[in-house]
Amino acid sequence: MPRTPSGLVRGRKRSGIHVWASFAVCWVLALSPADFRLARSRWSCEAVAVVLKEDHRVMVGRETVRLWLRAEGLVWRRPRPIIGSALG
Repeated sequence: MPRTPSGLVRGRKRSGIHVWASFAVCWVLALSPADFRLARSRWSCEAVAVVLKEDHRVMVGRETVRLWLRAEGLVWRRPRPIIGSALG
């Protein structure tokens, strides 16, 4: 953190929430939602926020989780629809 000429640290103090950001990134990379009793096959930002809230009492929103994951280079995009696919 930057210091002032008088030696004081500038900026906001860290709240400790950054530790949970590291856990969330590790979970998304190494575990599946089923490991946390979620009936999902893929992670979503909302699912990570639910696990943090229900299992660890950490209140964060899906947008905060999205920002954490984006900072680590993890982003999701919806698949493009395929015109004339067998599903349609």
